[in-house]
Amino acid sequence: CNAVSCNALIHEGIERLKGAALKNNIQLILNSDCGNAEFFADEEKLIRAITNIIGNCIRYAATKVEITTRVIDKNVEISISDDGLGFKDDELENIFERFYKGEKGNHGLGLAISKYVIEKTNGKITAENLTAGALFKILIPLI
Repeated sequence: CNAVSCNALIHEGIERLKGAALKNNIQLILNSDCGNAEFFADEEKLIRAITNIIGNCIRYAATKVEITTRVIDKNVEISISDDGLGFKDDELENIFERFYKGEKGNHGLGLAISKYVIEKTNGKITAENLTAGALFKILIPLI
């Protein structure tokens, strides 16, 4: 594990998904307020975990995906939300399970792997419905 910059991680993740967002006519909106915050992580694995979540949001979004970062206490909080239909009631409790696929899901492994990688950094991930869309919240302890 190395010291990873929150800003660099998020910018790299967004850069990797610009094409997919454009192809799906989805606007990626970044609200970053994590300053120079850093945490210990396997940078490449964590970027893949974050891009997987953003990619899922792009797949289900109507028009936009918002990524918001901020420092709360001794953690970086990364919120990723879309303006789609959100999770069906029976999906929410299963989305991080291996091989569970939503309607537009591929293999049912992405969110399970993302959760595993985030938890390996001593982080946490949760998901919930918004009035319109879905929200993923990731908390990762600062160095």
